Amino acid sequence: MRNGNRKFPFRPSLPAPHSSRRAGGRQAGEDETKVNISRLRRDNKRAVRVPIAPRDLPIGTFITNSVKMSAKTKKISLPSILAQALVAFAILMPGVAALAQEDTLGTDIILAPETPGAGERVVAEVRNFLVDLKRSEIFWFVNNKLLKQEVGATQFLFVVGPVGESTILDVVIKGDNGRTFEKRLIIRPGAVDLITEGLSYTPPFYKGRAIQALGGSVRVAAIPTLIAENGRVLSSGGLFFSWKRNNELLRSASGIGRGSITLTPAGPFEENVVSVEVFDPNGGARAKNEILLNAVPPRVLIYQNHPLYGLLFNREASGSVRLEDSEIVLTAMPFFFSQNAPSTALYKWFVNGIDTGKTDQSVTLRREASTGVVPIQVSAASPVKIYQRAERSLSIDLSESAGRGTDLFR
Repeated sequence: MRNGNRKFPFRPSLPAPHSSRRAGGRQAGEDETKVNISRLRRDNKRAVRVPIAPRDLPIGTFITNSVKMSAKTKKISLPSILAQALVAFAILMPGVAALAQEDTLGTDIILAPETPGAGERVVAEVRNFLVDLKRSEIFWFVNNKLLKQEVGATQFLFVVGPVGESTILDVVIKGDNGRTFEKRLIIRPGAVDLITEGLSYTPPFYKGRAIQALGGSVRVAAIPTLIAENGRVLSSGGLFFSWKRNNELLRSASGIGRGSITLTPAGPFEENVVSVEVFDPNGGARAKNEILLNAVPPRVLIYQNHPLYGLLFNREASGSVRLEDSEIVLTAMPFFFSQNAPSTALYKWFVNGIDTGKTDQSVTLRREASTGVVPIQVSAASPVKIYQRAERSLSIDLSESAGRGTDLFR
């Protein structure tokens, strides 16, 4: 096999030409790049084949027949039975070893990352404790194509295919002791998206998502995309979800169909790394993802409560607001507090820095002068979460001249 313009990270080296004529009429120096796994298996079987006697009888049958032959000579004794059993074991051991010459015994492939994603570069490392890998010739195949052949090539870099496409990774080890081992991995990558939603309050018509507040809970949902070998998209209800928080397995939250999890941090400023691994219990498709959870301080915004149109959520009352009528109603709206915050939060309103004693969510301000600017401030706090507290301020312009300040209704 020639490399051509194939975009692989390693170029396979050509094996040294042999000096003798191979079986089947192949001359020395022929193109040896057409090595495949089947050929390695055939060469290995020729190298390790040994006669087994008796070949067509199982071990128990051979020992039983040996005992019967001793019975005919009237020389049955425990030492003779043990001796014949040892002889049978010694005769059969080469055959057992021959059957184990080409296997996966002691061979393992370690991937980094452990669960590769689609199109990701992966480093594969082969391990085997039965041979000296530094002195063994190692062949690496991807989708049955030889991409690397080298003595001591224990590591191999390759690229995983797209979502749902299987990438077959094979490694064959020809040890210096004549034994051959092989190992195969089938990687069928998937994708999983993580969506977070803080269990906090947001006002009506708010287009954003709720964010986790300090000391508040958060829900994490996994949206997997795993494809079976037949091309069918697997339902999340039949997939296994393994959830971890800070590398600690959450056993009670993991299981088949457990596509979401609700977490409450131990402290208000604690950061949590939440990861999930999703896989098909009946196949090799799997995906993994993680997300960093950060709590944010809550906020409080001020809106004008119009007597005819109600709360004007289209524009926040901030900066300088012109008072056009004799009075104005302002409403404090909490964001990212614990749920049911509007009815449970504690409010305080200040005018010119003086506490008005008003603890309601809304306050009515009336004109008592024709000119001037009045600073307004409001604070909102959770009665149970001491870290959930926010403040907001604005200025009311009492001037009646047009063009100054902000008209919230317009």
